[in-house]
Amino acid sequence: MGLSRDDRLADGPAQAARWLTARLADEPAYGSDVLREAADEGFAKSTVQRAAQHLGVQKIRSKDDGNRFLWSLCFDPDASDGCRRRDRR
Repeated sequence: MGLSRDDRLADGPAQAARWLTARLADEPAYGSDVLREAADEGFAKSTVQRAAQHLGVQKIRSKDDGNRFLWSLCFDPDASDGCRRRDRR
């Protein structure tokens, strides 16, 4: 038997966090693009934003590209490996 609707809804934030981790694993992305792609996958904007907060996603304003926000799992962009992630400390 599959998951009930309530079980699927309760697991939504965890699924969004897994999706967001995979989406930002290799490189940063503009928040507007991430949110659009997440919506295409069926995630609500607020769920993705909560997942981003939980994961510690850095949101940095890009002055070179219309003040858009760049989302990244990187916490030290000046690290020797270019972008050490929290799980690699």
